[in-house]
Amino acid sequence: MNITEIYFNQYQGINGIDGFITQVVAFFFYMFVSLYIYNSLRYLQLDVLELLQKGCIISFCLAGSYSIFEIGAIYESNICINILNFLDGFFRSGSVESVYRVRSSSSEPSMFGMYSAVIFPWLMTAIYLYRKRVFYTFLFLYLIVLNYYSLSRTSYIILLIQLILCIYLFKDIMFKKHKFNYKKILGCFFVLLFLLLFCFDIKFSGEMNFIHIYSSIILSEGTSYNLSNIARYGSQVAALKIFCFTQYLVLDLGNMDFMQVIFTRNGLGKVQK
Repeated sequence: MNITEIYFNQYQGINGIDGFITQVVAFFFYMFVSLYIYNSLRYLQLDVLELLQKGCIISFCLAGSYSIFEIGAIYESNICINILNFLDGFFRSGSVESVYRVRSSSSEPSMFGMYSAVIFPWLMTAIYLYRKRVFYTFLFLYLIVLNYYSLSRTSYIILLIQLILCIYLFKDIMFKKHKFNYKKILGCFFVLLFLLLFCFDIKFSGEMNFIHIYSSIILSEGTSYNLSNIARYGSQVAALKIFCFTQYLVLDLGNMDFMQVIFTRNGLGKVQK
């Protein structure tokens, strides 16, 4: 793809050059702001990782507080629905009439899953690094509960992989230094996981069980996840082909939507042009 193609690309009323310029400006803005903050913290001789961890924990406390009302709204609490409408007025358009999935302050449940993927390791390690282990354990388990109520397969898969990796990477801390706490915390986690996946019944979720969630990633034909799998697989194939096709990667910023249609595969594996 070259600059001429980007200039003439159009998708849903948006020009390719507008998307490209917006993404380039945003990229350099985030990069310079991150460098400025990092260098400022180093200059003040502050622990960057510790501040980052505390920032993530505070962020989740805010997001988790919002989601309390989402869980209430799932079970048709009018008070919680009214509170959500009030809070959403500050950063969302439209009103809430009913809720059946947790998304917190994210745009959709799968985005909340990706946010949780960032928070997860910081919360898990906080249990062993700080004194208030009961508080951080509660936050960690609450994060698991919120992701369960998100009904997002993206969230389920990411957190399962992260749990396995975190146990492996921090096994020395968990097994040796705080062996007693490790037993209690992991015991609570697996009991909670068992209750969520096998016992608790989420409203509007008739297909929620352990086997169905993970098998639907590959064996989705005939299920409600089939179209979602086809769309996601097609998007991944399109992204890979655009990567191979593009001569200058930087020119692809903000232009995925314009080229995706050309390279997207349908359910039969044929390229749509």
